[in-house]
Amino acid sequence: MYHHSPGLLTCIAALLLALSTASSQAQQTEEEALCEAGDAWVCIEAGIRFAVGEGVERNAARAVELFALGCEGGEGQACYHAGFHYAQGEGVAVDRTRAAHFFFEGCNAGHADACFGAAVHYATGDGVAEDPVRALPLFVRACDGGHANACYHAGLRYGTGEGTAVDMTRAADLLIQGCDGGIATACQSAGMVYFVGMGVEKDRVRAAQLFARACVLGEQSAC
Repeated sequence: MYHHSPGLLTCIAALLLALSTASSQAQQTEEEALCEAGDAWVCIEAGIRFAVGEGVERNAARAVELFALGCEGGEGQACYHAGFHYAQGEGVAVDRTRAAHFFFEGCNAGHADACFGAAVHYATGDGVAEDPVRALPLFVRACDGGHANACYHAGLRYGTGEGTAVDMTRAADLLIQGCDGGIATACQSAGMVYFVGMGVEKDRVRAAQLFARACVLGEQSAC
């Protein structure tokens, strides 16, 4: 039986690695070209590669550039990633105003996480003027997109009249959505609404069920 020498095997392994690296770099170069030519979805893929160092040297600054291009092309996910990088200072200096801008653009493109990010900025005045009236519909849009924590925050605001008139019926509905999405505090708050009968018919059985779910999800004060 013929045996390859260790030296030959090492050379083959090095060659295969070089070919793989060259292939990855060629793919990345093609993706960047497509992104810059206006393919917004490819901008996301290329941006993620640079953000995590997949097939290329990690370069968060380049990732932000590509995400920004994708955002300009109307991809909400790209806007979200760009906003996240500006909020966290990854590849760029922390810039809360730019972060809020990108989150807002992402929300307009239908990205629920971006809506939540924009809502938090306006709710807290982080990088933008604090504006609870503007924050509320952003929380609601995020909730409509399946962001359970946004449902909870929107429900609280309808319950307290922050940025809107008090509407306990609407608050209960949003809190239930948050609870269904696994937010323990939303379950507890919804339980209180049904326990007292604020905006909904008083229902101690339903309240107990909601408190029990909050407890299971980790809210000890509901146990």
